[in-house]
Amino acid sequence: MSDMIKIVKKIILLVCVWFLFYSACFMAIISWSGKGFNKSYNSAIQRKYDNLISTNDPKIIILGGSSAAFGFNVKRLEEASGYKIVNMGLHAGFGGLFNMEIGKQNINKGDIVLLALEYGWYAENYFQDISVDLVMCGLDNRLDMYSIIPLNKLDGILGYLWTYADKKIESIRSHSYGIVENSVYSIDSFDEKGDMIFDRPTNILTDEYYNKQTSLYGQEDLSNVAISEKSKAYLKEYKLFVESKGAKIYFVGVPLLDEAKVSSDESFQSLANSVNKEIGIKYISNPLDYLFPSELMYDTIYHCNDKGANKRTDILISDLTSTKIIEKVGVK
Repeated sequence: MSDMIKIVKKIILLVCVWFLFYSACFMAIISWSGKGFNKSYNSAIQRKYDNLISTNDPKIIILGGSSAAFGFNVKRLEEASGYKIVNMGLHAGFGGLFNMEIGKQNINKGDIVLLALEYGWYAENYFQDISVDLVMCGLDNRLDMYSIIPLNKLDGILGYLWTYADKKIESIRSHSYGIVENSVYSIDSFDEKGDMIFDRPTNILTDEYYNKQTSLYGQEDLSNVAISEKSKAYLKEYKLFVESKGAKIYFVGVPLLDEAKVSSDESFQSLANSVNKEIGIKYISNPLDYLFPSELMYDTIYHCNDKGANKRTDILISDLTSTKIIEKVGVK
């Protein structure tokens, strides 16, 4: 019996040593040489996070992917609503779980949370996974932001640590990781709050985006879409969390290139109705209002140009006022 106790103690000791060693490696690699990806598009998430946690005035928090980053005139929305606007949208590729969990960090009484999620959020594992590569390069040396990641996903972070270290070294040397030269895809496209300031006056979509048969570009057919049980459960729990903070949560429409849609108009409305009925989060938009012609889009079927961002902002203002979420434009 005593031998068994000794073996157990040795195992516990080894586990503790392994944990301490890996923790030290993690902190050293993350912090080493400061920022390695600070010029990348993904790093704008740091500015957005800092804006979120420092904004304690009544605010509207927008959660989504890049369609949110490209899709709003924040100044226009602030002036119309009387709320501060915190647009957390940047990259759907981070994973639905990360993009939602980061929005929990500073929700206060009287805040409004808007879910502006690209189509696909209803899939089985949409809110279950994170993209370790994109998230780690976005967070860079911000150790404080790693607390956003749920504990059950930290094994993926640790497993990617050495690959991340190699990429960080290369990025420090080249200063080019995650940057597309002469385009919107760098940190210089965002102001200090993480809002996009890159001018997008025209449509630069390539021909493939108009081909509905090309799966990479065509929007998913919503005809037989059912909201997965995992997505329902996650969103119901998220709603309870938001409401426990004294805030309110709503679904809103997302812009989509009209020429790329493959679903019937009824399918869009059916999905919105399912959100209301099966999840209990009110869908305050008519999704068909957000089907935009090409002259309002920029470089993907979800990205607005400047005219499109203004149009989307105006539609959202109308959604918020017509549903009495904001009682009168310019008055909270």
